[in-house]
Amino acid sequence: MLLVLAAVLWKPWDRGISWQEHYLRSSKDPYGTYVLFETLKETKGGKKGFKVIADSLPGALPRGKAMQAIYVFVGDEMFISKRSIDTLLSFVAAGNSAFISARYIPHYLAESVMAKHCDGLFYNWEGMSFHQDTVVWLQLEHPALALEKSVPCRLRYYKQHIKNSWSFFPEHSLCLDESDVISLGSMNGSLINFVRIPYGEGYFYLHSTPLIFTNYYMIQPEVLQYAEGVLSHLDDGPVYWDERSLTPSASSVSSQPRSKALSSKSPLQYILSQAPLAWAWYLLLAMGLLYLAIRSRRRQRIVPVLEPNANTSMEFIATIGRLYFLQNNHYQLCLQKLRLFLQFLRERYRLSAAEPSEEFLEELAAKSRVPRKLIDTIFLMQTNIQSSGKVTEGTLLQLHGLLEEFYRTCK
Repeated sequence: MLLVLAAVLWKPWDRGISWQEHYLRSSKDPYGTYVLFETLKETKGGKKGFKVIADSLPGALPRGKAMQAIYVFVGDEMFISKRSIDTLLSFVAAGNSAFISARYIPHYLAESVMAKHCDGLFYNWEGMSFHQDTVVWLQLEHPALALEKSVPCRLRYYKQHIKNSWSFFPEHSLCLDESDVISLGSMNGSLINFVRIPYGEGYFYLHSTPLIFTNYYMIQPEVLQYAEGVLSHLDDGPVYWDERSLTPSASSVSSQPRSKALSSKSPLQYILSQAPLAWAWYLLLAMGLLYLAIRSRRRQRIVPVLEPNANTSMEFIATIGRLYFLQNNHYQLCLQKLRLFLQFLRERYRLSAAEPSEEFLEELAAKSRVPRKLIDTIFLMQTNIQSSGKVTEGTLLQLHGLLEEFYRTCK
């Protein structure tokens, strides 16, 4: 069905095509999203409604209504304000869905969604991971949706394929073994690029390879099958297509006049869409920068030698520790030590656990070669400290001794 629809919607690009990754819904350039937009409009929105968000999310998304509605964003990066993210969180928590395909997921959004599924006290979203290559192979994990052959995805610029940084979700940041977060798709067989994350009564569907949904790929039969499998996870309901968050102006202060926003039909947008004008524009910028570099070199005064910045992380930790100790705040000092201990386990052994299981403890003992009895004692003390709310000096000294023994004996 999608193949027939794409063939009807798409027509060959003219000679003045632009290979810019702009993801604009009205563009039939290779990296526009005209085919995806029209496909969603026909298959998901239908008679139930299809709205393009041209302003901020708080005034566009319904709040507190379970409509089986779908929020859709496809682009390289989301430029979205904290207030708009809070609106999106409320929209999904009410029972709706959000499909976001982007190479960079906003830190505040990812941490807000994942904090409920991972260790809320110690969890910190570490950002996307990246794989450098000219081609990656995409596949769906559900047995009923898995393709016979993985779909190749390349970054093409005119007649050349360019090496690219392909983003994916770091597995340890998703807490797959400890929560109901589900991996729906992979890249190169082992790197996760498509996940479903429950939030309230709804779901976030996060996809890290937006290039596969552009016109250049959506007209290919095998990619259409892949796209159909991805979109089949979404309900049929009203669709809210977010194009506002494609430009940096989307994250500006809401009181800023709208005339300052960069329009998709601005003169600069047109210049960049035409290859000869784009090269002329870049050449002009390069000449300007070269002029500034040469002029500043002749007029610049002698730059004094600055000492390199010292790493004061350990001094900071020692200062905080002394502050808690002088205030007799042994409870906070214990929590700080436990927080550093869990971060040490994540960085050194790639292990993370909100509630330590038997399998987790066995794996930690095997990797660190620390006696199981010592590990059990540390995590038992963690449970007692977190539940008590008050710690004596003796307990603090005992915890310090156990952690020092672990650091000294671990491999």
